[in-house]
Amino acid sequence: MIRRKRQFLFASERGSLHPSLTQSGFSIIELMIALVLVAIAASLALPSYVDMIEKRHVTRGAEQLLAFVNSAQLESVKWNQDLNVSYKRVGDSDWCVGANLGATICDCTVTDTSNAQFCGINGSAWKFDDDLAGDRVLVKAMSGDDGGDNAYTFEPERGIFVNMDDTFQVEMHSSTSKYQLQIMVTQTGQAVLCSKNAAHAVTGYAVCPATESEEVSS
Repeated sequence: MIRRKRQFLFASERGSLHPSLTQSGFSIIELMIALVLVAIAASLALPSYVDMIEKRHVTRGAEQLLAFVNSAQLESVKWNQDLNVSYKRVGDSDWCVGANLGATICDCTVTDTSNAQFCGINGSAWKFDDDLAGDRVLVKAMSGDDGGDNAYTFEPERGIFVNMDDTFQVEMHSSTSKYQLQIMVTQTGQAVLCSKNAAHAVTGYAVCPATESEEVSS
């Protein structure tokens, strides 16, 4: 009698475990629901990710060019000589900015180091262009009130422009032009990085002050 009772208990316990084992895991419907939820989450996150990459793209390019412009001013003070910054833009992916010491303005498109117009400081090349920027199609405009020589000159004592009528401005856009930044160099030699306007502002960069030409047109 005792043996039969034990066999019955064992059979009951074994029988009660078997159904629970067959019900572990996901059904096809549950897997489909999970996949749909993942797809929805991905579709919501993708625009934010693309937006972040686009913003970082233009911000990094603008900061690199700003660093070059600021370092050129410091070189003038360091060597106690006038320093020329020349620039040229043919297209969005064909532009350059260069610098050299002395009275002669260099040409940033010259690649021959033996050429007298090669941009360099104390024997070292001193140029930033679309190649060094990773061929980014960012620069939409590069201009200045410079008398037509596409250059401006720092004087070493105060780090300001020799010709106080000179200005320099670069406009950079992200791939869809959603974000737009400007580098503005004033007669005092101060280089400012700012958002072109409120409609295309980049978080962390104030909107640029209006230039005299913009104030007149408005």
